[in-house]
Amino acid sequence: MGHAYLIPIVIASYWFALKGGLLSSVAAGLLYSPHIPFQFAAMEMDKFIELFVYTVIGVITGILSGKLHKRTEEIYEAEERLHAADRLSSVGELAASVAHEIRNPLGSIKGAVEILEDDFPDDHPKYEFFSIIRNEVTRLNAIVEEFLGLSRSRKPARNPVVLNEVVRAVAMLVSFKARKRKVEIEVSVPGNLQILGDADLLKQAFLNILLNSVESIPNGGEISVTARDYQEYIVLEIEDTGAGVPEEYMKKMFDPFFSTKGSGTGLGLSIARRIVETHGGTITARSQVGEGTLMTMKFPKGSGTHG
Repeated sequence: MGHAYLIPIVIASYWFALKGGLLSSVAAGLLYSPHIPFQFAAMEMDKFIELFVYTVIGVITGILSGKLHKRTEEIYEAEERLHAADRLSSVGELAASVAHEIRNPLGSIKGAVEILEDDFPDDHPKYEFFSIIRNEVTRLNAIVEEFLGLSRSRKPARNPVVLNEVVRAVAMLVSFKARKRKVEIEVSVPGNLQILGDADLLKQAFLNILLNSVESIPNGGEISVTARDYQEYIVLEIEDTGAGVPEEYMKKMFDPFFSTKGSGTGLGLSIARRIVETHGGTITARSQVGEGTLMTMKFPKGSGTHG
């Protein structure tokens, strides 16, 4: 019957890894101790050996279980990245064929509206409709550009990129929209931080993330952009004080067409992740409703691929 104590040890080790293995083996030893004779002379050495074996089994099973869980998580994350890449590839093919067919008519509509607009004075009751048409055409054209962003599969250039310069250029681009929403953007990126990559693509990725942050703050707030230098990689973080993202949506944040906003294509973060990953980096998100979102990008030093 003594060997029955091994069953909860193995189960606990599998469920809770090393910690579960140690605790369960100690508990099993305490429960098994009454079976050991109280008189030292009558004690059997194999009883002590069994107690020792319980601990060894718990530790070994816990270590193996921990490695198994970690490996399972890595496989799951790899599968998720592959699925996301497949979805992006499919969307890119569709975007390439559809977007070009849409851009030409949009250009014609915008040109025709501008011509007709000249025939109406500013105070004409129907003049405002021209503004509505122009704004909607501009919005549709922006959506088409995002679709085209998915179809561009060029590899990033391998050039030294000063992160401070790229980040500040992007912050300047979104400054007007940020001021309208009373959002302050603080950039704290050391001027000596560089990675190898494509400055234009990185600007696109950072722009998508910063715009997302600005749009998550409707009535004033802050966005901080910081970077740190580690031995093997550089970490860039963009943190906002926006509305945050519910936990159930976090796993879908980087999926194409997923958006928590009423208007939006849900392509911005997908494109940003693809650009970061083509630079050999990773991007993760942490968010809490009502407190904001933190986007963390990790770039290996000397990253980037030939293109």
